[in-house]
Amino acid sequence: MLGLADLHSWVIFTSYMAFSVNQGLLVTATKDKDNQYNYNPTTVVLLVECLKLIICVALYLYQNQSVMAMFHAIISNYKVMFLYFVPAFLYCLYNNLAFINLAKYDPTSYSVLSQFRVVISGLIFQVLFRRRLTKIQWLSMIILTVGCMTKELDHQQIKGESFDLFFSLLILLQIMCSCFAGVYTEYLLKGRTSCGEVDIWIQNIFMYVNSILCLVVFLLFSQRLGTVLQWESVQSVLQTKVVLVIFNNAIVGLITSIFLKHLNTILKTFASSLEIVVTMVLSLAIFGIPVTPCAIVSTLAVGFAIQLYSRNPVASGVKVVESTTSSRVESVVSESSRGQIQI
Repeated sequence: MLGLADLHSWVIFTSYMAFSVNQGLLVTATKDKDNQYNYNPTTVVLLVECLKLIICVALYLYQNQSVMAMFHAIISNYKVMFLYFVPAFLYCLYNNLAFINLAKYDPTSYSVLSQFRVVISGLIFQVLFRRRLTKIQWLSMIILTVGCMTKELDHQQIKGESFDLFFSLLILLQIMCSCFAGVYTEYLLKGRTSCGEVDIWIQNIFMYVNSILCLVVFLLFSQRLGTVLQWESVQSVLQTKVVLVIFNNAIVGLITSIFLKHLNTILKTFASSLEIVVTMVLSLAIFGIPVTPCAIVSTLAVGFAIQLYSRNPVASGVKVVESTTSSRVESVVSESSRGQIQI
């Protein structure tokens, strides 16, 4: 199912889903009666990035038991750090565009438009990995997109707003930032010549250092760094539920890198869609949030998309190989994988 051929793949897939679903439930649990946060979300984001960096350093030292080896790996692969500035900057831009777009669009319209990330991820995946997705794969992704859009219609009616070309381009830019950052990170993890042999935890260290730098620079320019770091903001996150959000979010980030290393971005979009179904069931059980007709239709659509995709999944474990004259994509999957590759 979904091209998950062994136990290792299933563990990665289910772990990513479990912690991602848990993240949504934890964040919901931190809201007050007025559906607001009584803590500074930006402080939480900064602490999450710092925690992910600390965990990656600890995991690398646990594996190699040498601080000098870590510094040598960082210095000898410093060029890779510049490559990771691209996804770090794009994720930072994505997070900030979200505030701008949410000021223009109501949450439901925003969520519906954001579901186009499934199709856009497929397009970017084809370009970077030079792999042509099959008609069945595209059809399953389109059905998946429609299913996710249907679920978002649960929340409220979409407001009738006049078409605004500028804001339409902004939300397209936001989606492109997220999709390209995800696929590009997978591209780096699976082996440009300059970083293919670099330890995954060193690559993650580069990613999170760049993420922290981008966030700090943005906060400086927006004159919000002082507010984020002041004691009141730090104290506001020292609540059990918020601390759990920070740790769970950090784990999601680390599992995501493992997911992209061993599986692929297309499969990640299906995992994210399955989260909607699982979260819906758990929200009913935990928070008493009712299941609506739109949610049922969405669940059926997601299930059909998964069944269709499973007939011809995108092969995982693709390694990017670069030569002095050209780039090519070399499949390192087993013969049982049925994804189609075009060089």
